[in-house]
Order: sequence, then structure tokens, then C-alpha cells
Amino acid sequence: MAGLTRDEFLERVRKAGARKIPSHAHDTAPVEGEPGRIEAVASLSDTFAEQAQAAGMHVHRASDLSEAREAVARIIREEKATAVVTWPIPIIDQLALGRVLSAEGIAVERWDSTLPEAERKANAFAMSCGVTGVDYAVAETGSLVVCSSPEHARSVSLLGKVHIAIVREDQVVPDLYDLFPRIQAEYPDGMPSNVTLITGPSKTADIELQIVIGVHGPGTVHVVLVKS
Repeated sequence: MAGLTRDEFLERVRKAGARKIPSHAHDTAPVEGEPGRIEAVASLSDTFAEQAQAAGMHVHRASDLSEAREAVARIIREEKATAVVTWPIPIIDQLALGRVLSAEGIAVERWDSTLPEAERKANAFAMSCGVTGVDYAVAETGSLVVCSSPEHARSVSLLGKVHIAIVREDQVVPDLYDLFPRIQAEYPDGMPSNVTLITGPSKTADIELQIVIGVHGPGTVHVVLVKS
């Protein structure tokens, strides 16, 4: 704007916003080492758990599948989920959630990619909680990594109010530098159609810089970290 100094212009922007823009007058420490590369840590699983919690996810440790089953069932009860959809993969099938929860009136269905599209969509939008595995987890950022496939349906991780992810400790990689070479090695004929990195519950600040949780996906994410 003509006639305004830089400070005057910024002050107008601050006053026009829903809240004042915080001052960033402090000095920023120089970046050392290689950005994005995690330093050596004693335990990748502990680092992942710490960063996942910092990102707003709830982390539950399990020493084996029996403890994992108890943790997932407890979470579903506490979240008052009544319709649960799970990935049709071995680690989740072994939890036998349908047998554990059916007597309590909680419907548990395995995702069936052979159903007509309309029926798949209806099941996905009707669920209150999705239970998935992951392909990898990233220690440096606390992220869950999901590669799409007929069995790894994105809908199960994205459309419920609650997402529960089962993570084995041996699926945790140090950082993004390690992640993508592993995915490329696993898919030598081409990357999967979609790779989703989930770092905390869905959140947006598109409107007036106000953080809103659960607009574009689950508002609550639980991670059950199973010892390998």
C-alpha cells in the first residue's frame, strides 16, 4: 500500500486477523548436520513413540498380540465406537476382534475389496472406527506410512472418527531418507498409487488460523506399538 511502511503494513495485517501473529524476533539457531536425517538413537521404537505422542497421537505399548488385542478392544470401548471396519491382514485377523466385541453389540467387519463400489463406500462412511496396520512408521516425525492396495484401503484409515493403527517395532525406520528406498525396493515394478503419511489426527487452520481437529479425517488416532 502506498505511503505505508513495512511495520505499519504488518500491523494492519495483525489487527485484521482473528488473533495476533506471534512475534518471531528471537534468533533462530543455525541448522546443523543434514536436515531430515535423524541422529543415532538408542531405540527407534521409543523415538517413534515419543514423536507420535508429540504429534497428538495416543501410543499404547504391547509386548505381544494378546496385549495388542486387549489394547485395541479397550480403545474401541472407551471411544464408544459401535461400527468398526478392519483391514483384512494377518496381524489384525489374529486379534479376533469380532469374537471379542460382538457380545457387546459392537459390529466388526473386515474390509472386502470384492464388494460393489457403492457397498464399499456405504460401509466406510457408516463406520465410527477403522483399524489398520501400516507399511512403515517413521521415527523422526512419528508418522504412520500407509501404501494403498485392495487390502490396504485408504478409506479405513481416513473416514472413521477414530483410527487405530497396529505398528510392529520392526516396521519403524529412522527417517524419510530411509523410507523411500525401502518402498522402492518393495515395489520394483513401480510405486503404489498412493502413499499416505499420517502424522497426528486430521487438522486444519485454513479459516482464520484457528486449528480445527477432525475435519478431513479422524479426530483421534491411536497407535498400538507391538514388540517384534
